[in-house]
Amino acid sequence: MDGTGAITFGDFRLDLASESLTCAGTPVALTPKAYGLLRHFLANPGRLLTKDGLLDAVWPDTAVSDAVLKVCVAELRKALGDPVATPRYVATVHRRGYRFIAPIATVHALSTPERDERPAIPPRRRALPGIVGRAQALAALGDAFDAATAGTREVVFVTGEAGIGKTTLVESFLDALEPTVRRARGQCLEQYGAGEPYLPLLDALGRLFRDPANAAIRTMLAAAAPSWIGSLPGRATDAAAGAAPSRDRMLLELALALERLSAEAPLVLVLEDLHWSDYSTLDVLALLAHRTEPARLLVIATYRPVEIVVHGHPLRRVKVDLELRRLCREIALEFLSEAEVESYLRLRLGTGALPAGLAALVHARPDGCPLFMTPVVDLLLARGWLAREAAGWTLAVDPTEARALVPDTLRQMIAQEIAGLGANEQLVLEAASVAGVEPTAAAVAAALALPVTEVEETLVALARRGQLIAADGTAAWPDGTRTARFAFIHALYQSLLYERVPPARRRELHERTGLRLEAGFGADAAAIAAELAQHFTVAGDVPRALVRLRQAGERALARHAHREAIDHLERALALLEEQPDDGARARTELDLRVTLGPALMAVLGFAAPEVEACYARARALCAKVGVTPERLRALRGLGVFTLARGDLVQARELAEESLALAESGGEPRQLARALVTNGTTLYYLGELDAAATQLERARRLLAREELRPAHGTVQAPIVNCVAFLAMTTWFRGRPDAALASCEEARALAEQLAHPLSLLWASHVTAILHHLRGEPAEAATVAEVAIRLATDLRLRQWTAWGVYFHGWLATTEGRLAEGIAAMHAGLDEYRATGAELGRVYFTATLAEAHGRAGEAEHALALLDESLALATARSERYYAAELHRLRAGLLAEPVAAEAELRRAVTLATQQGNRALALRAATDLATMLGGAAGRRALAPCYGRFREGLETGDLRAARTTLEKLDEGGAPATGARISRRRRRS
Repeated sequence: MDGTGAITFGDFRLDLASESLTCAGTPVALTPKAYGLLRHFLANPGRLLTKDGLLDAVWPDTAVSDAVLKVCVAELRKALGDPVATPRYVATVHRRGYRFIAPIATVHALSTPERDERPAIPPRRRALPGIVGRAQALAALGDAFDAATAGTREVVFVTGEAGIGKTTLVESFLDALEPTVRRARGQCLEQYGAGEPYLPLLDALGRLFRDPANAAIRTMLAAAAPSWIGSLPGRATDAAAGAAPSRDRMLLELALALERLSAEAPLVLVLEDLHWSDYSTLDVLALLAHRTEPARLLVIATYRPVEIVVHGHPLRRVKVDLELRRLCREIALEFLSEAEVESYLRLRLGTGALPAGLAALVHARPDGCPLFMTPVVDLLLARGWLAREAAGWTLAVDPTEARALVPDTLRQMIAQEIAGLGANEQLVLEAASVAGVEPTAAAVAAALALPVTEVEETLVALARRGQLIAADGTAAWPDGTRTARFAFIHALYQSLLYERVPPARRRELHERTGLRLEAGFGADAAAIAAELAQHFTVAGDVPRALVRLRQAGERALARHAHREAIDHLERALALLEEQPDDGARARTELDLRVTLGPALMAVLGFAAPEVEACYARARALCAKVGVTPERLRALRGLGVFTLARGDLVQARELAEESLALAESGGEPRQLARALVTNGTTLYYLGELDAAATQLERARRLLAREELRPAHGTVQAPIVNCVAFLAMTTWFRGRPDAALASCEEARALAEQLAHPLSLLWASHVTAILHHLRGEPAEAATVAEVAIRLATDLRLRQWTAWGVYFHGWLATTEGRLAEGIAAMHAGLDEYRATGAELGRVYFTATLAEAHGRAGEAEHALALLDESLALATARSERYYAAELHRLRAGLLAEPVAAEAELRRAVTLATQQGNRALALRAATDLATMLGGAAGRRALAPCYGRFREGLETGDLRAARTTLEKLDEGGAPATGARISRRRRRS
């Protein structure tokens, strides 16, 4: 461009000699870079100017980021009074760059236009369809942002079908924000995203962390969210390699980090394509929405409604929950109307009248889909059917005839666009589609066995023309590779290109891509295990795929993402079925199944049929493999399943087999686990002294070891051991020691940062407080367990939470409400297949019915429980069933017989706690010296916990007997216990 003359556009005039801009004669201030940017736009009117090209033109020989360009564009738009939502001068082209769209009048020609390598088709304006007809949607996003800026966090779902313009809407909104607003965005991926926990969040954090312009953000994130930054590829503190933080801590870390970011400047977090999201990301989304702390945070999540309905995606449940609590907004995009399509055409084609029927023709394919309209117009222009003349635009063919020649579907239209590319460009794009939605030049070059520079040049040229793909910065791999990264403009482009690749060639491309990524990430390859597993699975490299699928499953377990772990491990098992049935296959399958079992237990419940099938198969495989640690794990898993089903006889057999095998193996940790399983089974059988012996021995063995992560277990062995010791200790007559053990179990679970262990320890502590007669304390601890169960979406434990909430309601006098909830919780608990503990639950429920005056119903429940205790040998609580029956019987002789039976049974079991309860009621019934003889020996065995409910009741009874208290009937016994 020479230094003379001027150029006008709209009301503006740019004087080249004085380098000044005026609007209707009034000077307009421009910074030097904004002036340079405007000159470059005016030198290339209507052309797509990529971000890289603009950076080269305006900042030559200077290393700057895309953020600098965005700031400069924003300055220029402000000077021109050009709103991003309805641009008159500078339009954003999604993921590619910008285009100057206003007609210009050149007083002196501009001499340095950017060369267009493909001038056949007039300039595209792909960004404009997403802006046309979206004023209301942009305003809604603006309202949400204003609320977030004021400190009220906002979650907005942008919904609509493929190609309708969700991403373009979000891009347009982001471009309209001030440069000081922080942005983070992550992408869910169809290929392996459903099984990779927190994928879009790690993507968003990774982009923030790696941006060289964000040094302050890097420092803050490293300090505030170390477990997240440590999970990024190339970070030495990868969570999979060591002790992972608890799930609660991970989620809280991220929430606090985002809140800290938003404290300095408003933050917009974009999560795209949540219909492909993993479960864990949805947990984070729910947490961010539910937190009540002020935060200048706006979360924008996009998804396709049809996908979540057809595939039953859990996003639907999360969204419904947030809607009911009024914690989210929804912006549902519709296809454009014919009038809006006409507005698009006027922006696309510039000045000149439009031919009749053109808008209807473009709108008809298909019904105003924004992504479809651009290639339709391109086709009309390329074939010469749509041409400019002096009076305006003309349509050289009949609209009906043209409509017959335009492809019927968007996929057909995209296929036609691909077919118009050169053969080499098609090959490169096909290889890029194999590399994923965001391919790198290095990965594509490896797939094609071509030099990286050659592939990069092809991709850059396509990106500069805005065809199918866009430049997306650079990627750095742990081996030192730095490579250009690209992104498909729409997932449909990547999907269709991928489908074009023949199966044999697809396998070859996946294999080369996977091997290059594996080499590039080296020792850190586990960080991309899910991606590598996909490549090697399609490539047919089963051994490598199995290694990576197992790694992905273990990484998911380390992050407490049990559903994602199940996804990876079950895919590995399905893949293994294709392998020869030999010893190596059996050993691999056994290893996968004993890893899968705890995840199934956590998600589906201990007694789920899938758990039994998994462990039964593992046990059968042990016969092929021989005596291994996996055999012990299989036996324990099957034992836990059988125990949860309530079949204590078989559970005992399995526990004893496991213990014998562990004793012969001589490995202390395996022996300790077998002892815990055996002790637990003995506890439920009512053999309390033997249970305590086994559990104490296990505790001593476990105490010798350093605490270690409990990723592969439902509960950490040490926590399980101490928790059952607590219950055994209470029943054996030491209430304070039992409570101390419960607190120890909770502390160990927190130290291990293992949510399932903390859930279990809190569950046991709540039950102990209930047994000690401390409903307020029980409620406090139960809330922790209930929250964990709800957050983790664990059906069995959530059912227990419903039951316990009901019990708490009965303690507050809300009997009808509480009893209904207890029944509902028990029904849901049994629906998981679980029966263990039903004796205790039914006894508690019967007691509530008794307090409600429903003696007949209560007796029926107690009879049912006694039958269960006999049939299943679940005898640890049987004495309490007889005691409760006595309190409901009107006949004194029958009531006395039940109480004597309860005292005898509890004494035989060494169950001092239940013996004391029954003896207290018996003493109340007998009165006088007989009552004292029944109660005094039981009370005298206690040396602690004297202020707990049962011991206070016993002491009060003895004092009344000393005063000459009269005998009581069964009904009077029940009333006295209720008052105590």
